[in-house]
Amino acid sequence: MIIQQVSVFAQNKQGAVADVLRILTEANIQLLFFSIADTEEYGFLHLLVDDTAKAKQALIDNGKVPHVTDVLQIRLDHTPGAFYRELNKLSGAGINVEYAYGYIGEPGVAYGVVNVKDVHAAEQVLNG
Repeated sequence: MIIQQVSVFAQNKQGAVADVLRILTEANIQLLFFSIADTEEYGFLHLLVDDTAKAKQALIDNGKVPHVTDVLQIRLDHTPGAFYRELNKLSGAGINVEYAYGYIGEPGVAYGVVNVKDVHAAEQVLNG
């Protein structure tokens, strides 16, 4: 399933990540997933939220520069190698995964999220 992810830069300094989370909290945005990729100078936050448009606007209103990206969310079986099997299908179809992460949704349900150049093609491969 294609979903939207909000990404935003934050300086690698005390309180920067908390500030992004404060903005979302004050806008009554439910955070579903959160990850940080960091460098020495900044962090790049990937967020899955319950209201992407509202989150984007709240971040803009508070001086942040969010980017919304379509990503592919894959519901995974609870078996060893489940995420591997799905990613292997994409690889076999010549689709490069730019980055991926996983998370637990509601109890007992796991998801893999992948960023690829063409989410529609990737979705067809996985659903085909």
